[in-house]
Amino acid sequence: MAEFSLSSNHSQLSAKIVYSYTQNVSGNYSDVSATLYIKKNQSIATSGTWSGDINVGGSGNSGSQYYKLVDSWQYLCDVSKRVYHNADGTGSVTISGSARGPGGTSMASASASGSKTITLPQIARTSSVSATSAKIGATSTITISRQSSSFTHTLTYSFKGETTTALTGTIVSKTSDTSVSWTIPKDFYNKIPNSTSGTVTITCTTYSGSSSVGSSTCTLTASANSADVKVSFNPTYKDTNSTTTALTGDSSKLVKYYSTAKVTSNATGAYGATIKSQSIKCGSKTVSSSPASFPNVEIFTFTFSATDSRGYKTTKNLATTNVVDYCKLTAYIGNETPAADGTYTFKVKGNYFNGSFGAVNNTLTVNYRWKVSGGTFSNWKSMTLSISGNTYVASASLSGLDYQTTYIFQAQATDKLMVVDTGEKTIKSKPTFDWSGEDFAFNVPVSIEGYPLADFVIEDNYNGNWHYRKWYSGRLEAWNNLSQSDDEIT
Repeated sequence: MAEFSLSSNHSQLSAKIVYSYTQNVSGNYSDVSATLYIKKNQSIATSGTWSGDINVGGSGNSGSQYYKLVDSWQYLCDVSKRVYHNADGTGSVTISGSARGPGGTSMASASASGSKTITLPQIARTSSVSATSAKIGATSTITISRQSSSFTHTLTYSFKGETTTALTGTIVSKTSDTSVSWTIPKDFYNKIPNSTSGTVTITCTTYSGSSSVGSSTCTLTASANSADVKVSFNPTYKDTNSTTTALTGDSSKLVKYYSTAKVTSNATGAYGATIKSQSIKCGSKTVSSSPASFPNVEIFTFTFSATDSRGYKTTKNLATTNVVDYCKLTAYIGNETPAADGTYTFKVKGNYFNGSFGAVNNTLTVNYRWKVSGGTFSNWKSMTLSISGNTYVASASLSGLDYQTTYIFQAQATDKLMVVDTGEKTIKSKPTFDWSGEDFAFNVPVSIEGYPLADFVIEDNYNGNWHYRKWYSGRLEAWNNLSQSDDEIT
């Protein structure tokens, strides 16, 4: 509440106006009330009707009161006025008034009047603000709706995410722009290690000149960009099989079928995320941990999968070419059979890695042994090798096999990694000759003094006019029944 005095033309007359106001922020106005008071500046009272009028911002009121007026303030009249402020919250109002003494008295000519322009307190006219949601690392558009073109604004942000401590910063200071583009900092990821989004609070502080007239806030959603938060892998592997590493001289080289690959993903979450689950796959085998061990590895592509604490899954393949394409050693006995004279060429065939492991070249030995059925095997004996590419033939020449005896043969092939047995094969040679009630057979060529003794017909036929006969030796006979002649063709 405040007051001001009116100017009087009489020493015994005083007048004043007491005023007050209340303000409405949302409506941007002040309700101003003013009251006119009068007083006689003397201990001797004057009776009569005292009058006056009062005006606030163009709204006036008049009043008269009968008083036996003495040295004390008395009410004459009042008025109220709603004063709307400017867009920037500023406002003012002029208050005026006058008072007069009662007619027919010594104070009839006394009067007082005056006015005063009151500057009302500025009503805070805070601008409103809104912002678009965006991915972290992308641009959000912040829009300011201001009450006055003279206002400037400072924009700040606050982002807690999942933490108790917020990341804060200033986007722009005292800008006159009503649209601001803001790139959401990637540091925000560190505040949401277990989430895919978080809420950002934008604060807009409104300034009129250098004075702050208030602030407003809005929120936006900052979401993770899956491309930014992929799990990273730094995979490694090594051969933990001491046998194969001794052959290669290099634990980073893998030997097909025999190396034991120990594989480590070294998976790391991005921006504070942790690894919740992971797996490593090689061929048909999947291991849900890291490191993982793959014995007797045959496939040289490893597939890594990991899911982080935000729920994002990332997959990466690692294909290694530092390998030895070893082919497994095989061995099987050929189909050869002993001759009737007791001779036999025993053969073993198979596949063989004819190459180098790195530190050591592969080697091959093939041995055989035999026994009479029901007897004991002989010692192992070496065979002669013939190697072509990655295949081999091993042979051994034997003689003196008795047709009446059953023999069992076995072979064994050995290289740097494998020992392969062929299994047993039963062999029996043909006798020189044999007979039964129906035939008498020679199983070897028969000759007398160097000339073949035996021949036999293998084909005998008649085609109408000609009769022909073909012998085992190659001789051909043909004759014509009409001419009764025989012709021999050899």
